[in-house]
Amino acid sequence: MTHSSSRLFGQLADGFEVTAWTLRNRSGMEVEVLNYGAIVRRISIPTPSGPALDVVLGFNDIEGYLQDPAWIGAVAGRVAGRIPGGRLTLNSITHQLPLNQPPNHLHGGPDSFNRKIWRGETLEEEDRVSVRLVLLSPHGEQGYPGELITSVTYTLTDENQLIFTTEAVSLEATPVSITQHSYFNLAGEGQGDTRDHVLAVFSDTMIPTRKDYSLSDRKVLVAGTASDLRTPTRIRDMVSKVANQHLDFYWFANAGKAKPMARLFSNESGIQMDVFSTHDCLQAYSAMDMNGKYPGKSGTLHKAFSGVCLEAEGYPNACNADGFGSILTKPGELQTHVTTYAFSHRGGE
Repeated sequence: MTHSSSRLFGQLADGFEVTAWTLRNRSGMEVEVLNYGAIVRRISIPTPSGPALDVVLGFNDIEGYLQDPAWIGAVAGRVAGRIPGGRLTLNSITHQLPLNQPPNHLHGGPDSFNRKIWRGETLEEEDRVSVRLVLLSPHGEQGYPGELITSVTYTLTDENQLIFTTEAVSLEATPVSITQHSYFNLAGEGQGDTRDHVLAVFSDTMIPTRKDYSLSDRKVLVAGTASDLRTPTRIRDMVSKVANQHLDFYWFANAGKAKPMARLFSNESGIQMDVFSTHDCLQAYSAMDMNGKYPGKSGTLHKAFSGVCLEAEGYPNACNADGFGSILTKPGELQTHVTTYAFSHRGGE
């Protein structure tokens, strides 16, 4: 039967306690979530023979997360991704957001949702168990207009699916595009880099990035380019051909309907992860610039290519560019998005 448990994970300098909830399903899969940053600290996948594998990067104590510069396992928001120049235009008014990755605003700013204590509660059902985390973001926080109430819910099902649901409501129009920023290593946390993982992205359109990693606001067909991942491709073979070995930003135009976005597979472990989302976009990130300064849960340093991010999100610059959907919340209207990570074991090839 599914169930949940909790423990004290640590304490912040201001006295706030950091809680870790563990969700467990019938097959023995476990997901551990912190109320600090709404962080996914651990995803343990049972294997047919041998111990379960933890397939996400993370840290053993709260100090690791306080020092982490890379949003490891955290929720990024209000707006995930880069806004060029940090300029947000709403109703002909320009709001200046902090440039925490000059010349861009990244993932909601230097004090974004990944640095907050969320209020959490668990819900146990017959075939699933959830933890729901709620946060109030005041008007003007990190330069964003409008008071915002947002929640994220992590649900673990008996089918080994981790369902990530976001809900947001505001008192005035404000952009909201929240993503889950886990770094996946399906061979197991600490088991080398992920360039031999096989990745498929089921999109025929990408949005090129500029030299500063901001998006170019133009759509390009992937056919005939190194960015074409519609056929499963070793990450090693793809990143050697694209700028900065970064992977790419893909366009889906889901219009609120869930759609298959990506599939990641490790031949070493035989574990496969399928990603479905209602969002319009997917940022695939190779972690090529992780600097190796911070040891993970196994004591192994987080070096380049230690994990793969598959960030389902809205278009970050949608408020400043036409033709890329909308990430605006309207006063009093609930914005909801659902991203599902489905895990299976298909064996090595």
